[in-house]
Amino acid sequence: YNRIRDDRQNSLRRIQLFKSAGIEMLPNIGELLATEKSALKKPQELQESLRKGLNQSAQAEIELFDLSEEHQDLTTNREQQIKDLETAAEQDAKTVGVDYSANTVRALFDERRLILERSIQDHRTYVATLSETNRLTKLTLDEAIAYHLFLDERLLWAPSMGKFALQDFQHGIGAVRIFSQQHIRPWAENLTQQLPGCIFLGVLLAVTVIGRRRFSSLLTMQGDAAALRRCTSFTPTVEALGLTLLLALPFPLLFGSLVWLGDDDFVAEGLAHATYLSGLVGFAIVCSRPMGLLEAHFKIEKDRVRHMHRHLNWFFPLGLPILFFTGAMSQGDSEGGRLFFILLMLLLAILAVQLLRPGAQLIHYKGKPLATKFGLTSAILIPVALTVGAAIGYFSSMLTLYILIMKSFWLVILAWVITRLMLRWILVSRRRLAIDQALRRREAYLAEREKNNDPSKPASQSLEDLKSEAVDVVEVEEQTARLTRAAAVTAVAVGLWAIWAPTLPALSAVDNIKVWGSSPSAVGISTAPGIAGTSLLTGVATPTGASSSEGRATSLPDIIKPTSDGVSLQDVIVAIGMLTLTFVAASNVPGLLELTVLRRLNLEPGGSFAVTTTVRYILILGGILL
Repeated sequence: YNRIRDDRQNSLRRIQLFKSAGIEMLPNIGELLATEKSALKKPQELQESLRKGLNQSAQAEIELFDLSEEHQDLTTNREQQIKDLETAAEQDAKTVGVDYSANTVRALFDERRLILERSIQDHRTYVATLSETNRLTKLTLDEAIAYHLFLDERLLWAPSMGKFALQDFQHGIGAVRIFSQQHIRPWAENLTQQLPGCIFLGVLLAVTVIGRRRFSSLLTMQGDAAALRRCTSFTPTVEALGLTLLLALPFPLLFGSLVWLGDDDFVAEGLAHATYLSGLVGFAIVCSRPMGLLEAHFKIEKDRVRHMHRHLNWFFPLGLPILFFTGAMSQGDSEGGRLFFILLMLLLAILAVQLLRPGAQLIHYKGKPLATKFGLTSAILIPVALTVGAAIGYFSSMLTLYILIMKSFWLVILAWVITRLMLRWILVSRRRLAIDQALRRREAYLAEREKNNDPSKPASQSLEDLKSEAVDVVEVEEQTARLTRAAAVTAVAVGLWAIWAPTLPALSAVDNIKVWGSSPSAVGISTAPGIAGTSLLTGVATPTGASSSEGRATSLPDIIKPTSDGVSLQDVIVAIGMLTLTFVAASNVPGLLELTVLRRLNLEPGGSFAVTTTVRYILILGGILL
């Protein structure tokens, strides 16, 4: 605890010295901070140590409680127990024919009582020691979390290298050559020794590649079935999604297996980056093939899909090796890693221009050309800004931002794909609902006509009743689509907050801004009456001889995270979001119920209204309570 506190204060003094002197932080300071962060114990490890300590303390208090109960029982019923034991011992002695001494039982009884008293004292000391250890671990945890946040904030805008110059290009090429000799060649030699794993990997890849043609033909068949306007089944889309994943599997399977088989951390990091790129971009390439998910199932224009497919095909083989060397050589802020990072950013900028230029219309907003231009400008400026930042020495910071941006981008893409799948399901469900209502109206019309011809036939539900009970399929589709989009937007917002909050202090600070109430304070201690000032339920005890105000004890959830009596700005934002989502869900849930549940139930007239009203009230009540 003292070491972490002193390191944090020294780092803060160094940075304040640079600020007060008006001097820009040197790369060496950034390297020093990065080294301190790598040597700093992770908060997760301290939390686990604290949990184990609390469990040990609780177990020790339980044992202490049992020993105290036994000692109290021995003290209270001493004479009666001695008398019973003497009677039993005398009978046993007569049975086996040995001499019996009346003082033997009393001496053994007193010896056991003394042993229990010493054990109780030892347990009290043990519990007090665990209490102090847990208290220091909690202080260390708080200090480590604060130091990690401090280093993350400073390292994000601290230079880690010098400015990029022309001679650094040659240094980068030389670093690639050295990296190949020191890492790739030994890694490849070690891989040749993993013969069983290589054989298994080869067989698996061969099966996947051999079945590729069959999978492609099945994907086309499912696309043809889904493209029909009379398609009322979601099964072709589900099967097409599975086939798309199988077709995109070979490269991620290859690189992921090489990560597992290899023994070099640098090469493994590069292969991990290649695995992610090959999986995500490969999935996008398969989705954009003719009669794939985008064209046949998501109903995106053929020209836009083929334009995307064509440019992803040239980006994939170029970006794969560049991303591999970027990930593999970025550990340690080498010139080679920065060189390949700059190349990757330039390649992404070119891809953005090709995909989002106005003539391509891959992403367009009807009647909103300004939004289209803003999207194109942002997609170009982001990689350019990262390139400039890496070139002037902020390579580590730009790499961190790049990873966060890519996580955010793929989160949005994943939400978009899931939303389109849901909209596809809504479409086919609406078609089935419309067809079912049309068939029921036709049956009612035929039954009514037969009844007019033959009045003796039993009466059935009239055509007018069916028309009055029929639901508006267009409104049902719109309600379910609004609910789906609201859920997707909420999920993306929460995901983006989770991605960026640990890095950007501005997002993390909203939990410390109090709207009303008191600010977070140290957790108070309520020492329950017990043995040696300990609490049986908390597992943390006040050390022997210390007052209750000096020893701090609390339960596990509170000792991991301090409590707060106030309401923060984050609480207000979450509450507003929950209420908004609640009322959106309550307004649009009838459409979802109609598509999923109500159309499968044979309800009496007015039953659907009762069910939807009840579900609405439950949603509103649940949202308000949350």
